[in-house]
Amino acid sequence: MNAIAHNAHYFAHSCGLRYTRDEPHWTAFFGEIADRIVRDIGPATVLDAGCAVGFLVEALRDRGVEAYGIDVSEYALAQVPPAIGDAFRRASVTDPFPRDYDLIVCIEVLEHLPARAAEAAVANICAHTRDVIFSSTPSDFDEATHVNVQPPEYWAELFGRHGFFRDVEYDGSFITPWAARYCKVDEPVARALARYERRLWQLLRENQSVRQKLIEQRDELSRRERELASAHPAATPDAQLARALAEAQAELDRLRRTRTFRYTAGARALYGGLRRLRRRSAKRVLVFSGDHVPISGLPTTGSGLRAWGLGQGLQSRGHDVVFSLPRVSLARYAGVVSADVVAHSWDDFAMSDVVGAVQPDVVVLCGWALSPHLGTCCAGRIPVVLDQHGPHMLERDYQGFGESDSNAAVKTAALAACDYFSCAGERQRPYFESWLERAGWTERERRERAAAVRVSLAPELPARAPEAEPSFVFGGVFLPWQDPTRALTTLVDELERRGRGRLRIFGGKHPWLPIPTGVYDDLLERLEASEHADVAGHVAHAELIGAYTRSHVAIDLMERNAERELAFTTRTVEYLWCGLPVIYNDYSELSELIREYDAGWTLDPADSDGLRAAISEILDDERRVAEKSANAQRLVRERLTWDRTIAPIDGFVRTAALRPRDSRVTAVA
Repeated sequence: MNAIAHNAHYFAHSCGLRYTRDEPHWTAFFGEIADRIVRDIGPATVLDAGCAVGFLVEALRDRGVEAYGIDVSEYALAQVPPAIGDAFRRASVTDPFPRDYDLIVCIEVLEHLPARAAEAAVANICAHTRDVIFSSTPSDFDEATHVNVQPPEYWAELFGRHGFFRDVEYDGSFITPWAARYCKVDEPVARALARYERRLWQLLRENQSVRQKLIEQRDELSRRERELASAHPAATPDAQLARALAEAQAELDRLRRTRTFRYTAGARALYGGLRRLRRRSAKRVLVFSGDHVPISGLPTTGSGLRAWGLGQGLQSRGHDVVFSLPRVSLARYAGVVSADVVAHSWDDFAMSDVVGAVQPDVVVLCGWALSPHLGTCCAGRIPVVLDQHGPHMLERDYQGFGESDSNAAVKTAALAACDYFSCAGERQRPYFESWLERAGWTERERRERAAAVRVSLAPELPARAPEAEPSFVFGGVFLPWQDPTRALTTLVDELERRGRGRLRIFGGKHPWLPIPTGVYDDLLERLEASEHADVAGHVAHAELIGAYTRSHVAIDLMERNAERELAFTTRTVEYLWCGLPVIYNDYSELSELIREYDAGWTLDPADSDGLRAAISEILDDERRVAEKSANAQRLVRERLTWDRTIAPIDGFVRTAALRPRDSRVTAVA
């Protein structure tokens, strides 16, 4: 701010009314502001940053508040009454303040500063209080000293960088139409955004009501004009029309005094500012998947869908996301996948090449088994999110893959090297927290840098077109820890007994990894002998979704074991997403959601009678199946879409802080 420009001439001619103590308007104006501050906020200490001749400081002190003022203008400070002169200091709003205050007021000051200085001033203010009343003209470009006239969202963004968000319930129009109160908020950005959304919705509803009222008034005026024209074709509007016009003008004046007319634009600007702030903190994210994701006509797996859901969730929050798939898995799909997919794919123990090419701000590693391929290329430089879709140690035990001690060592090292950890469900979290502790994570780190992020899919759910014949589906990769034998054979037996209905099986061996299939070879041989069962094998993901939307019910009931108890099963979420109510187990986290939403049938896998009863209901009651189908999609829409679940990882990615390393990682026995 140019102190020379703010001299006697400026205060006499550039503030509307003369900005002097012999003008009674200013004493009354700042007296009202002081009254509202005392009544609404009640601070013990206040700093007026850019206090000019000290009207507000004087008014606050008259009301018992310990108030102080700073300004760069020697002329302005010379006008301060000598009795309170000690409360004032010549300084810029960019100079560090000598202490903290309960409230800092900054009214029509920062538009006088260049942009960089204004940013420093906001940072300085935020460093010395948790409560700010702020006003800066968004439209007065005529004043020569206004070098940084900005809309409200500009200031909202500056304050937002320091964790200050507008109190949307506070009406600052007694100062200026654009005045706002910003408060330090320690809660997640998502919660602050919800408050803005709630207030914006209230204002939009009021705005709609106002618009409707204006339309009605306009229509009434048109009707009366037509009546007058019909009665007196050559006459000018008479007293009746004049009264109607006066009534309409009065109504318009009343509407203009509502909060909507004063604040809807500001609320929208603030909301937009927060959105821009989020975009400003967006990052480039590299997602390493251990499997196919649903692109380019590829078949996919549960782990691939998990990686896809995380990446798409981050992309929905404005981040730039690049997926990297294992190159060896793409060999047989050379004519299907695009050149970009191949270019970003990773080779064994050479993920560093992809990191170098993509230059990410954050890496998301989908599974601790990928950690040796990443190596140390990110260490101390790029934050790594490690997501674990399920209890992979248990899965390796079922596969007979590696030795327990060596698997545990790899897992522990991967957890020790990452900066944030996520898993697919709340039931998994205690299991993984014990491993995090083993890997050297402190209790605070486990609390602040770990989260359960449920398996989720797109918020745009597919439309259903079920066929006439009742049909059941079972899909996915055949894995050795899964045993659906009892459920699938019972289903086929019932379909044969009833002479109607069909089971369609989509899936098979893992598309490229040599994972044993367990019970499935013998099971498929039994099922294929029935005319009520079809085995389709793996198909492209889009084709699979089409088949699901034409079917009626999914069956995903497997024998109980430790892996199944902890799993948040992706195939089941996909069934629900497609509107397929699911015959499911009664022992997992997802079971609770299916029961809560009445989105299927949750059964003890050993309860064959209960399963037969469920099958009979499906075959006999189309209305009940349709209800459960609608509930299935409602469950996903309300609880399991990636825009809803991604918030914890999004919050970390925006700050992208490396986790302090403790060299004392507990050894693996």
